[in-house]
Amino acid sequence: MVELSPTTTYLADANLFIEAGTPQRERSDALSAFFNREQWTLLIHPAVADELSTIDRQYARHRTLERALSEDWARLIQVPEDYVVPHMEIETATHKCIADRTNRTPDQIEETDIKLVSVAADSLERGTATDIGIVTSDEAAGTCFDKILSDFGYERAEFIDAGILLEQIAEWYTRERSE
Repeated sequence: MVELSPTTTYLADANLFIEAGTPQRERSDALSAFFNREQWTLLIHPAVADELSTIDRQYARHRTLERALSEDWARLIQVPEDYVVPHMEIETATHKCIADRTNRTPDQIEETDIKLVSVAADSLERGTATDIGIVTSDEAAGTCFDKILSDFGYERAEFIDAGILLEQIAEWYTRERSE
């Protein structure tokens, strides 16, 4: 079981919203109900919003982020202009880690994954987060998130598998509606 904590700051990758689907799908309803009930907020990097916006223009079907923002269980973050962490080193190490784990060339690695690690480290360093998690279904990126942040001395970080989280939230939602 994925354990979420109200004291942890969660950054969500685009694939969480893609897997949840449109607001008419049960997974989207479950995600919304869960985060509204818990009164938690997912933080969204502008690159994630841009990625989802591109998908919306192409397919006009993934609108879960719009719903999340309007219901206030997701919030766009401000990306720091002046990182207080060695973010270029963190980004380079993350690129290498993902490339090694997936046999992809650096140009095949999603830049959003790299940006999320830098923002996570910066949030921990600034003290705007004491614990941080990245919610993604990209196992290589999530594993590298844990490894790289740990290598740079940030132990209070974790990878949350978006697919597993959605499955568990959907099960909770089904139980809640049947009671």
